[in-house]
Amino acid sequence: MVTLDLPPDEAHRLARLAALCVMDTEPEPLFDHLAALAAQICGTPVALLGLVDERRQWFKAAVGFGRDETPRALTFCAHTLLADGLFEVQDALLDERFATHPDVLANPALRFYAGVPIRLDDGSHPGTLCVVDFQPREGDKVEIRALATLYEPRGRF
Repeated sequence: MVTLDLPPDEAHRLARLAALCVMDTEPEPLFDHLAALAAQICGTPVALLGLVDERRQWFKAAVGFGRDETPRALTFCAHTLLADGLFEVQDALLDERFATHPDVLANPALRFYAGVPIRLDDGSHPGTLCVVDFQPREGDKVEIRALATLYEPRGRF
């Protein structure tokens, strides 16, 4: 796997994440529904709303994924934090950044990833909304537009 750079505003991003006071909180229907809607729109078995701190990605909402968090160094979403929009991996097995990732080598193997950064009003990205599939694929333009629309700032974020 490739070493990942930190976002240029990392200290500010982490301060804004901490100010949200949302890490390690109980599930909330709004965020659960957002993840479920993302999976349904994109036709994927997995959707995650993840928040990324110094050492991990913690999932505020998850559909089809059996973990509450993953190490930051192993997240596709850490790459998404660096993006201004969609970050897509059509076949992780063929992408040098992810070909040796434990979830790509697992059974079932993560193959497709599409994520958008959650953007706060000041432009910082505390986390991501993403969808995952176990089949390689290309994101449909309508699906991707819908995914991007779902993450627009609203409510508590």
